[in-house]
Amino acid sequence: MSLYKRRGSHHYWCRFTLGRRRIQQSTGTADRAQAEEYELRLSRRIWRETRLGERTGTWAQAVKKWEGERTVRASTAHRDKEITDWFSVDMARLPLSAVNAEVIAAARKKLAERRAPATVNRYIAVMRTVLRAAVGWGWIQYAPKIVIPTLQEAEPRFITHAQFAALLEHLPPHMQPIAKVAVGTGLRTTNIRELVWGRVDLDRAHLWIPALSAKGSRAIGIPLSPDVVAVLRAIPRVEGQERVFLYEGKPLMQSFGKRTWRKACKKAGLGGLRFHDLRHTWASWLMQAGVPPYAIQSLGGWAGPKMVERYAHLSPDHLKQYAAMAKLA
Repeated sequence: MSLYKRRGSHHYWCRFTLGRRRIQQSTGTADRAQAEEYELRLSRRIWRETRLGERTGTWAQAVKKWEGERTVRASTAHRDKEITDWFSVDMARLPLSAVNAEVIAAARKKLAERRAPATVNRYIAVMRTVLRAAVGWGWIQYAPKIVIPTLQEAEPRFITHAQFAALLEHLPPHMQPIAKVAVGTGLRTTNIRELVWGRVDLDRAHLWIPALSAKGSRAIGIPLSPDVVAVLRAIPRVEGQERVFLYEGKPLMQSFGKRTWRKACKKAGLGGLRFHDLRHTWASWLMQAGVPPYAIQSLGGWAGPKMVERYAHLSPDHLKQYAAMAKLA
């Protein structure tokens, strides 16, 4: 066995032959001690596969099996594939048994260079899920310990009715009804993009989201206000298309209107506003109008009250009856 460096590469590479199997690959590290440990673990794994018939599999093989066994909504699968593809750039051929604390720390460091802490956590959580699945398959004996740090939740951003009106003025016509339905129902971006006419009943003023498309994997029924019903009635239906919201007669793409959205927000003086913030705005407006938190929780499809509690400070009226009990005499 031998370690060497390729021209233009900072990482050590290992090269050896076991039986008739020739191994030559990057160790993924510029630290020689770590490279030697990687090479030793790799050679042991190859020996056990060759002589004992054991199989641990590589990261790429584990991801393929994991993706094939899951049943998730399309948006979740698309997001997770982006994450596993990111790891696969460096880890595709890496044996699962070689994924140790150093590999995880290196991935976390690389992620943190360009991504927010919450996004880093999301990526690392997917890595942990794949490794734990591999334990269940018997590919590895145990998964390395991966700690996901708890982050302080940011204050949810919402806008006023006047700010929303200003935003609408700068949005193109095809995006205005999308924004109105978002702020009028609290629907998540994916649910709006994938909404089909077959799940909308304008006569009874409600729509529903199937369990497979809902974030909590539970079907959600949503009553519609007269204003939202009016917006939906005004949308022309295109023959042969089931989707409610279209652009140039075609279903919206995964990242529909991001550039247009950013430009409109900037012109309206709302730089940095995300489309998802319309969901926060919807919840905030309801709370300010005196709607009970439990009702907002049900309307928003949240599994528990924790998320709704973030808006409670906007309307403390429901606590007045208890505050009155604190008598001074």
